[in-house]
Amino acid sequence: MGKIPIKGLIGLTIIVLFVTLGDSRIAAAASDVVDKVATCTHHRNKRIVTLDYRYEGRKVPCKVVYEKPTEKPGYRRVLWRSKNSVGYCERRMKGFIRKLKRYGWKCSYKKVKSETKYERPSKKKTPSKKRPPKKPPLPVTTVASTEASYKASCRGQQLKLANSITKIAKELSGLKFSSRKLQDCSGIFHKFVGKFKAEYCPNDDYPKVRNARTTIGIAKWYHRRGELILVHEPLKQSHFIKPGAVMFYGYRNRKYKNFKAKDLFIRGRGINHLGVVVSASRDAKGRVVSYKLFHGRRPGKPSGITDFHKRKPTRSSYPPLGNGTEQWVAIAPLVKHSKKKVVKVLYGEASYYANSLHGNLTANGERYNKNKLTAAHKKLPFRTRVRVTYLKTGKSVELVINDRGPFYRNRIIDLSRRAAKLIGLIKDGHGRVKVEILK
Repeated sequence: MGKIPIKGLIGLTIIVLFVTLGDSRIAAAASDVVDKVATCTHHRNKRIVTLDYRYEGRKVPCKVVYEKPTEKPGYRRVLWRSKNSVGYCERRMKGFIRKLKRYGWKCSYKKVKSETKYERPSKKKTPSKKRPPKKPPLPVTTVASTEASYKASCRGQQLKLANSITKIAKELSGLKFSSRKLQDCSGIFHKFVGKFKAEYCPNDDYPKVRNARTTIGIAKWYHRRGELILVHEPLKQSHFIKPGAVMFYGYRNRKYKNFKAKDLFIRGRGINHLGVVVSASRDAKGRVVSYKLFHGRRPGKPSGITDFHKRKPTRSSYPPLGNGTEQWVAIAPLVKHSKKKVVKVLYGEASYYANSLHGNLTANGERYNKNKLTAAHKKLPFRTRVRVTYLKTGKSVELVINDRGPFYRNRIIDLSRRAAKLIGLIKDGHGRVKVEILK
């Protein structure tokens, strides 16, 4: 076998080393192209920063995604992206993490191999274009008629509030935001009430600037009169949304669960916004799909009628029937709409008769019938007519007093089973009610 020259041997060694190093570099580069997720924590808050590669084994295109799962659920923002510049997304992500650490955040990294990577299409074969699926037909909606609006007894006549509210709302639209001129959120409401009182219902009672200047003050005013209804299930309680309703909302991007009235009266955490319903749209089953609201808005946006308050079931950050990302938390009628005169109003806990008492004698000698609208009170004369409103659901029922009781602390009235079912008290067993003694 012939001898290989020294120069040839050196050249062959260099080629082998180059090929070996090249293969190792390619393998290292391929293994390095994996999505990275940085989880940063600060006290109870959490932030997630993700370095996302589009193709397997390639560093471009790429993007850096930022999420706030604890503070803004559903919030997702792309901070940076690159199509051709290798290393751009990595540098941006490292710089952003350093910035978070300077503010006290503690960050930890992990590599995630995405299962939804795109394969780079070949140049020869082009994927066939698929037709997008047909969108389902939109539900049939009809604008609520004036019969669906709240009514009020004004100057001896029954007034349907839809037309009067629409007229005043159009007159007051376009006022610039100014708290000094009473043209902020609660101020616009007071201007609206002033016009409505002067033109239509002068004898009714309304919240005033001196005792209810703020949005929370207005909600408290309705709550003291037993007219503020808390909204825990917006879709089930959408029947309250009619022309003539005053709607209250919480703060942006804040979720309210299992709250009580006192929780809504905390400044900075409770009610933040209100408006008056002008009209509503319903589907074929009578459920509210959207509505128009007259309200005073934030600085830079004048007062007006907004009609984009719709259900958005596909977006978790938009609560159903809310004002954008503001959750609908309470509602109240603008004015009372009862024909009967109320002599006195009482507040307290209510309960209902057990089924085993059906057929027993009551205090006035009648037989208790669970299917009749009767009630027991400690002092009211027999045959007195009362209207009982369950403050949780806002539903009312008129009853006749024919028995004595209940003899429990803090309870003021016992209802028949049918009456309790009509106002939604059966499941809870007992709850706070407003009792209006009628003439």
